[in-house]
Amino acid sequence: MLKYRQLDRGDLDGLHDIDRGDFSPTTYRVKHGELILEDREFWHTGFTRAEWDSYIRKFSAELHNGVTILFGAFDGSTLVGISGLEVDKYRGSNRDMLNMGPMWVSSAYRRPGTGTQLLEMTRRKARDLGTRALYVSATPVPGTVEFYLRAGCQLLSVPDKYLFALEREDIHMGLELKANKTDSGGSGGKFGVPIVAVSMLTLLITRGRITFQRSYKPCAFVKVEKMLWRPKAKVSNVVHFRKKNGIGYG
Repeated sequence: MLKYRQLDRGDLDGLHDIDRGDFSPTTYRVKHGELILEDREFWHTGFTRAEWDSYIRKFSAELHNGVTILFGAFDGSTLVGISGLEVDKYRGSNRDMLNMGPMWVSSAYRRPGTGTQLLEMTRRKARDLGTRALYVSATPVPGTVEFYLRAGCQLLSVPDKYLFALEREDIHMGLELKANKTDSGGSGGKFGVPIVAVSMLTLLITRGRITFQRSYKPCAFVKVEKMLWRPKAKVSNVVHFRKKNGIGYG
């Protein structure tokens, strides 16, 4: 069983044990306020030891200065996941959001709820500090983006200029903080766009070729040539489709 706790500077050398590597044959991008899944590969080979050493120095200074709070997941004495909260500056167009720092979980631990627990610890700390919302800059791979959508994140209509400049390919979202975990869903958002609540599979016919495209958008406003499928309007009911040989499958 994994154990979770807040990290101090003495824990940071354990970052070397985290396997940050990732691959996805598809990635998301935002177009006209909606998420579009594209056949565009994403590769991350993981951080080198020198890169980890650089992060260790950075986080050590931030912990010392009190500008970042870090949480970790441990399998025995091995650090297998980390999440962070930057508490020195408010972000977002209204300057009422704290930026969620790193969320890195070793590949072997990404399914059993490790990220969910780390996110909840980060969310709880931000709520205790009186923050209205978390700012989330997510790597555009489906596993990461859909993880945050299920947690209640919403697309930001106006990303933070500084954070967007740092990560232009990321999906920039906000997570409104509620009194308790079960309140994270609901309809209607407070970030300038409606809450992302419906996933649709659309059939597009372009130059005689049939392709599949998934988009997240309130169903009343999605423009498609032909709708094939509509689930219940809950993020938890999203059915995930992938592309294989030009044909979508679930």
